[in-house]
This record gives sequence, C-alpha cells and structure tokens, in this order.
Amino acid sequence: MTTTNLTPASMRRELNELAEAHPFVRRNPAKIDELAHLMKPHLGESGGPSFYDPRYFPNETPAQNDRDTLQFFLILEALMFTIWRRTPNKGVEAWDITIDGQRYIGARGLAASLMRAIRRGPNLLDATIMAELTLPEVEDIYRDEATGQVTLQMLPERHQSLNEVGRVLLERYEGQAVNLFEETGGYLFRDDGLGLIQQLNTHFPYSFGDWPFMKLAFLLATALETRLDFELPTNDTYRRVTKIRDPENFMGMADYYIPFFYARVGVFEIDDTFRHILTNRTEIPRESDMEKNFRANQLLAMEEIAIQMGERNLIDPVDYESWRTGYLRCRLCYPGATDEDVPCPYRPDCLAFQHQPELMDIAWPLVLTTTY
Repeated sequence: MTTTNLTPASMRRELNELAEAHPFVRRNPAKIDELAHLMKPHLGESGGPSFYDPRYFPNETPAQNDRDTLQFFLILEALMFTIWRRTPNKGVEAWDITIDGQRYIGARGLAASLMRAIRRGPNLLDATIMAELTLPEVEDIYRDEATGQVTLQMLPERHQSLNEVGRVLLERYEGQAVNLFEETGGYLFRDDGLGLIQQLNTHFPYSFGDWPFMKLAFLLATALETRLDFELPTNDTYRRVTKIRDPENFMGMADYYIPFFYARVGVFEIDDTFRHILTNRTEIPRESDMEKNFRANQLLAMEEIAIQMGERNLIDPVDYESWRTGYLRCRLCYPGATDEDVPCPYRPDCLAFQHQPELMDIAWPLVLTTTY
C-alpha cells in the first residue's frame, strides 16, 4: 500500500471490517450513549502533570522544544510498547527501573532510560550511533542501577526498532527527524502522502507500521503537540511542524487499558473466549484475529462516544479520559472498593461493579507486541 492509499477513509473502512469480522467483542450502542453522557463532564480533568513536562520531570524529556526534542520523541515513541512484566506468581506488574537512586515506573522508565543514555552515552540523538547500536548496548540502556539487572521485555525487538529509526533517518531524512516533520507540515494525513501517519507507516514499518491502528504514530503526534501547552523554550520550527493542522483525522490510540474500562462498563460485550483469556491473564497472540478485533472496536467506540457528545474532535480528550480510567481506576478497583480506596466517578453506573461481579475478575489484555 502506497502512502497515498493510506487515508482516513481507508483507515476507518478497515477498522470497521476488523470490528465486525469476529465475535470476540461487540459494541453496545446504548452503553456508548450512556458513557458519553457520564464522561463529558470529566473531559479535560488532569490526572496530574504529564511526564512529558520537564518542569516537573526534568530527567525524563528534554528541557526545551527544538530539533533535538523532535529526534528524542521519535525514538521514545518508537519504543513505547510492552511496558509490563510477569511476576513469579504468574501475575502482571508495571515494569520499573532505578536510575540515580530514583525509581521510575512504566513509560516514565523508558523516557528516563533514554535520557540517561543521551547524558552518558551512547548518544541516541546521533542517527549513525543509533543505526549501529548492538544488542548489549541496548541492554545497558535499560539496566537497573539498583539491581544491575535488565527486566524490560522484548530487547531484541527494541534493538531492531532503534536500528531502523537510525537507518531510515540517515537514508531518507539526512539523519534528522526535523526533516521528516518539515515534510509533514503539521499534517497527520496529506493528499500527497507526506502526512506524519503516512510517512511513519511507510518508511518505518517495523517501528510504526501498525496500519490501520497506528497507536505509536498518533502517540508521537499528540506528545509533541502537548508540549506546546507547556511554558518551555520553543523554537519556530518546532512550533510550526508539531501543531496538528488536521485534528479531524485523529483516530485515538488503541492500547491495553482502554478495553479494560470499556469491558467493565459494558461498552464492550465480550464473548466467553475473550472473557476466559482476560480472566486468566493469558497472553493473546500478536496480530491474531482477537487482538485486531478488540483494538478496532476500541477505536470505533471512542469515535462514537465523541460523536454522541456532539463533536468528533473530542476524540483526543475521550481517548485520554478512557485511558486514565482504565489505568488509574479499573486497574486498581476491586469488589467493595469505595471512593476513598479508588476514586471513580463511573462506579455508580459501572456494569461490572454494580451488576455483573464476574466482570471484576477480568484484566487488561496482554500481548507481546511492538506496537503498544
């Protein structure tokens, strides 16, 4: 598929086909309408400062917005996948790492690891160095200073992704991510195929080739634009190429925690096969029919929630509210929990909590993947 065939219309068509192809997940229109009504008052609420904001988290992202920041985030978001690990009792926990005496959990650990590498070497902002990284060097990037161990999963895959990003930058963009973003002109999709989503899928197929979902590509666009809201030194180039000029083409981000939330509130009606897998924390094969089915339904549900609210451009805040509810509420909730235990505005209307306690046993889907 060429870049000019990668359009919002073709993305939505393929998502609809995947959503309807299998019975693992079905969307409940009545519950979508109900959730839209419940969610709208909470859009824009903050869960605290973003780790993308160096004013609060100075060791996790660059202190300014410039060409090096574009390079950093292209690398970071290419690696923003599978940030969990198994526990000895076959449970699941967020991956963590200690650097300079501070413990970082999940995505923050990925960012802090890259910043440490840039400070001490290897300098990942140099595309030549990135293209030539060895697997032992990648292991050292994620080494825990407290234990000396490396517990992050999928290191060979991260090695391949880093090498690809470096190589493609050298071969097509003169080693600089700024040239990629200059070509996009701030657009996710363009008629000439030079939109950010189109170029990432086509030219970085291992790291970002996730059509028709494109979770990490949309995450990259959102992260860079979000930093425009922070009071950071920002050059004109960064400002020009990171402001999304076609927000109507944003499709949300299909990841782990959103389907967790949607299943518990009844937006997702899940069949017995999917329920058994979620209850037993069984890993789902990557690129399987089941994985594609729940991810496609997730994106379409977000779009339908936003439309029900009266504005499709609300998909971005709907995405964030859905993600933070799955991560900060559903993940921690349990039968009998109170608002003092786990504050949640959706609990009074939660299908799992109020009416179907068996749904409280499900967990978020586990997939060993390079795409979310």
